[in-house]
Amino acid sequence: MRIGLTALALILGVGCANANTITYTEVTTANGSLGSDPFSNTLVTLTGTGNTSDIMSIGGGDYVIPVSATVKIASLDVTATITSSIEVGVCTTCPDPDADFDLGGATILGTDNSAFHSYFLATAIGPITSDGTSVGFGEPVNTSLGTFEFTTPGTPVFNATLGGSSPVPEPNALMPAAAGLLALVLKRRGRKCSACSRMLK
Repeated sequence: MRIGLTALALILGVGCANANTITYTEVTTANGSLGSDPFSNTLVTLTGTGNTSDIMSIGGGDYVIPVSATVKIASLDVTATITSSIEVGVCTTCPDPDADFDLGGATILGTDNSAFHSYFLATAIGPITSDGTSVGFGEPVNTSLGTFEFTTPGTPVFNATLGGSSPVPEPNALMPAAAGLLALVLKRRGRKCSACSRMLK
């Protein structure tokens, strides 16, 4: 009996969501260092992958999403896994709207563009080139190959692409099964369920 009621509760409690994998990239030509290796005037690519169901509004027009991230340094021919806790964030209401890779609000690299006024991290966008108003950068990052840090990044370009989706069934689609299970449970208890009968018609 408890198993039946528990299963019913689970069925009726299923929410409706459509979780998408999304990948963000930010690319710039920069100077800096990775571990003990300096680099100069080379292409640097930050890549972060997250799930749109994890996007959070933190107030003031700011949205963030935690991501698993890497940094690729072209001249060193290496890609390092970022081991710090990384977010991709967007400020939609800032005087210079921007999207960035950051460490809990401390910018690693930011792209300013008015296109981010109406961007909330859940959809594909770009490539969007920074409009040159300002470029946020500088926060050092822990990686699998040592500390990564920009010294002088160039103009960044931000891009986001959607991957696969994992739809969760609509609650209405589960109602026939839920009604059938409820009828079975109540029948075992010797009760009549006219409400269930109506649901099953």
